[in-house]
Amino acid sequence: MQASKKDYQGKTLKRLHYAIGGKCYLCGCDLDENEITKDHVFPKSLGYTISYNMMPAHKECNSDKGDRIPTIEEIQLACEAYDAIYMTFAPRTEFERRVFTKPIQHYVHKLYEHTLAA
Repeated sequence: MQASKKDYQGKTLKRLHYAIGGKCYLCGCDLDENEITKDHVFPKSLGYTISYNMMPAHKECNSDKGDRIPTIEEIQLACEAYDAIYMTFAPRTEFERRVFTKPIQHYVHKLYEHTLAA
């Protein structure tokens, strides 16, 4: 029997949670395994999928973050957590997911461009 996408994401999220020491990636405080929510590091409201773009967060921290662009530190932590579980942090929009394969440097560059535009 094949595991569902939801099961796979749940297992990946638990592995990421373990990789960052059982903390919320947003506030850095302890995060109980039963309280984990999936945060889109790059916001869903901007078209990003959850695939290779999720990190464990408190529900309140996730809600407070809303649809803001991640900080360089949040991107770095996500990269390190994904590396620790032998995956690649590679957020993409649905269009990019279908058409392009881009390295994380592309997303850091996008963040830099967004910061300059603000």
